[in-house]
Amino acid sequence: MPPGLSLRDAAGHAVRPGDYFGPGPAALVLGYYRCRNVCSVAFDDALEALLLSGARDYRLIGVSIDPLDSPGTAAPRQRSYRALACRSIC
Repeated sequence: MPPGLSLRDAAGHAVRPGDYFGPGPAALVLGYYRCRNVCSVAFDDALEALLLSGARDYRLIGVSIDPLDSPGTAAPRQRSYRALACRSIC
């Protein structure tokens, strides 16, 4: 994925994938935020695998490839994943 590609974050702000890559490793998961089947399982399992591995310096970057997803569908998912991660490492 080109680091200069223009995307929108969960708040609707323009971001580039490169904005999320820092000195540590990152895992990228593609899916649909409104999907409650395979995509939801993929996001959940990726987060759980990172948490169970003990890898605390990874960034999990979820990107929706559904053109109908919006900041309104992304924000609740982001909050739920942050809450799940925080229960494990906060």
